[in-house]
Amino acid sequence: MDARETIALLPEAARATSAVVDRITDEAWSWPTPCDEWDVRDLLNHLTSEHLWAPHLLRGETLEQVGDRYDGDVLGADPRDTWRRTIAASMLAWGSADPDGRVHTSMGLIPVGVYAIQMLTDLTVHGWDLAKGARTA
Repeated sequence: MDARETIALLPEAARATSAVVDRITDEAWSWPTPCDEWDVRDLLNHLTSEHLWAPHLLRGETLEQVGDRYDGDVLGADPRDTWRRTIAASMLAWGSADPDGRVHTSMGLIPVGVYAIQMLTDLTVHGWDLAKGARTA
Protein backbone atom coordinates (compact mmCIF):
# COMPACT_ATOMS: atom_id res chain seq x y z
CA MET A 1 0.00 0.00 0.00
CA ASP A 2 1.45 3.37 -0.90
CA ALA A 3 1.27 6.56 1.18
CA ARG A 4 -1.73 7.94 -0.71
CA GLU A 5 -3.76 4.79 -0.05
CA THR A 6 -2.87 4.78 3.63
CA ILE A 7 -3.68 8.49 4.03
CA ALA A 8 -7.02 7.89 2.31
CA LEU A 9 -7.95 5.36 5.04
CA LEU A 10 -7.29 7.74 7.94
CA PRO A 11 -10.62 9.63 7.83
CA GLU A 12 -12.65 6.41 8.08
CA ALA A 13 -10.53 5.18 11.01
CA ALA A 14 -10.98 8.60 12.64
CA ARG A 15 -14.77 8.41 12.14
CA ALA A 16 -14.91 4.93 13.66
CA THR A 17 -12.86 5.97 16.68
CA SER A 18 -14.90 9.15 17.07
CA ALA A 19 -18.10 7.08 17.11
CA VAL A 20 -16.64 5.12 20.04
CA VAL A 21 -15.62 8.32 21.84
CA ASP A 22 -19.15 9.71 21.41
CA ARG A 23 -20.55 6.62 23.20
CA ILE A 24 -18.23 6.78 26.22
CA THR A 25 -20.36 7.40 29.30
CA ASP A 26 -19.26 9.78 32.04
CA GLU A 27 -18.66 6.94 34.48
CA ALA A 28 -16.49 5.01 32.00
CA TRP A 29 -13.55 7.46 31.95
CA SER A 30 -11.81 5.66 34.82
CA TRP A 31 -12.49 2.13 33.62
CA PRO A 32 -9.52 -0.06 32.65
CA THR A 33 -8.67 -0.79 29.02
CA PRO A 34 -6.79 -3.67 27.40
CA CYS A 35 -3.74 -1.35 27.62
CA ASP A 36 -2.63 -2.25 31.15
CA GLU A 37 -1.30 1.13 32.20
CA TRP A 38 -4.14 3.25 30.74
CA ASP A 39 -7.74 3.72 31.74
CA VAL A 40 -10.26 5.01 29.16
CA ARG A 41 -9.39 8.67 29.75
CA ASP A 42 -5.63 8.02 29.68
CA LEU A 43 -5.97 6.14 26.41
CA LEU A 44 -8.03 8.88 24.79
CA ASN A 45 -5.49 11.39 26.08
CA HIS A 46 -2.74 9.41 24.34
CA LEU A 47 -4.63 9.33 21.03
CA THR A 48 -5.54 13.00 21.29
CA SER A 49 -1.95 13.99 22.01
CA GLU A 50 -0.76 12.06 18.94
CA HIS A 51 -3.25 13.88 16.76
CA LEU A 52 -2.33 17.25 18.25
CA TRP A 53 1.22 16.58 17.06
CA ALA A 54 0.23 15.56 13.52
CA PRO A 55 -0.41 19.01 11.99
CA HIS A 56 2.94 20.24 13.30
CA LEU A 57 4.91 17.27 12.04
CA LEU A 58 3.15 17.28 8.67
CA ARG A 59 4.15 20.97 8.30
CA GLY A 60 7.77 19.96 8.76
CA GLU A 61 8.26 21.03 12.37
CA THR A 62 10.78 19.16 14.48
CA LEU A 63 10.15 17.57 17.87
CA GLU A 64 12.10 20.41 19.45
CA GLN A 65 9.90 23.00 17.78
CA VAL A 66 6.73 21.36 19.09
CA GLY A 67 8.35 20.92 22.49
CA ASP A 68 6.42 19.75 25.51
CA ARG A 69 3.15 21.59 24.85
CA TYR A 70 1.23 18.28 24.55
CA ASP A 71 2.67 16.59 27.63
CA GLY A 72 0.28 15.66 30.41
CA ASP A 73 -3.49 16.01 30.28
CA VAL A 74 -4.57 17.49 26.94
CA LEU A 75 -8.26 16.57 27.30
CA GLY A 76 -9.34 19.19 29.81
CA ALA A 77 -12.89 19.36 31.15
CA ASP A 78 -14.61 18.08 27.99
CA PRO A 79 -12.70 15.09 26.58
CA ARG A 80 -15.22 14.43 23.79
CA ASP A 81 -15.13 18.01 22.50
CA THR A 82 -11.33 18.13 22.72
CA TRP A 83 -11.13 14.87 20.74
CA ARG A 84 -13.55 16.15 18.07
CA ARG A 85 -11.62 19.40 17.56
CA THR A 86 -8.27 17.63 17.58
CA ILE A 87 -9.20 14.86 15.15
CA ALA A 88 -10.78 17.40 12.78
CA ALA A 89 -7.57 19.45 12.70
CA SER A 90 -5.49 16.30 12.26
CA MET A 91 -7.60 15.05 9.35
CA LEU A 92 -7.35 18.49 7.69
CA ALA A 93 -3.58 18.30 8.00
CA TRP A 94 -3.53 14.78 6.60
CA GLY A 95 -5.73 15.92 3.71
CA SER A 96 -3.04 18.32 2.57
CA ALA A 97 -0.03 16.18 3.52
CA ASP A 98 2.66 15.54 0.92
CA PRO A 99 2.58 11.75 0.46
CA ASP A 100 6.18 11.91 -0.75
CA GLY A 101 7.32 14.03 2.19
CA ARG A 102 9.08 13.15 5.40
CA VAL A 103 8.30 13.92 9.04
CA HIS A 104 10.37 14.23 12.19
CA THR A 105 9.54 11.62 14.83
CA SER A 106 11.19 10.09 17.86
CA MET A 107 12.58 7.48 15.43
CA GLY A 108 14.18 10.21 13.30
CA LEU A 109 13.08 11.51 9.91
CA ILE A 110 10.66 9.03 8.32
CA PRO A 111 8.49 8.97 5.18
CA VAL A 112 4.98 10.39 5.53
CA GLY A 113 3.64 7.00 4.41
CA VAL A 114 5.28 5.27 7.37
CA TYR A 115 3.88 7.92 9.72
CA ALA A 116 0.43 7.41 8.16
CA ILE A 117 0.67 3.65 8.81
CA GLN A 118 1.56 4.34 12.45
CA MET A 119 -1.38 6.72 12.85
CA LEU A 120 -3.79 4.35 11.09
CA THR A 121 -2.66 1.46 13.28
CA ASP A 122 -3.06 3.50 16.46
CA LEU A 123 -6.54 4.69 15.49
CA THR A 124 -7.62 1.15 14.66
CA VAL A 125 -6.08 -0.66 17.61
CA HIS A 126 -6.75 2.00 20.22
CA GLY A 127 -10.25 2.61 18.89
CA TRP A 128 -10.93 -1.04 19.69
CA ASP A 129 -9.18 -0.68 23.06
CA LEU A 130 -11.41 2.30 23.90
CA ALA A 131 -14.53 0.39 22.88
CA LYS A 132 -13.57 -2.59 25.04
CA GLY A 133 -12.62 -0.45 28.03
CA ALA A 134 -15.69 1.76 27.86
CA ARG A 135 -17.84 -1.29 27.05
CA THR A 136 -19.29 0.36 23.96
CA ALA A 137 -18.44 -2.59 21.72
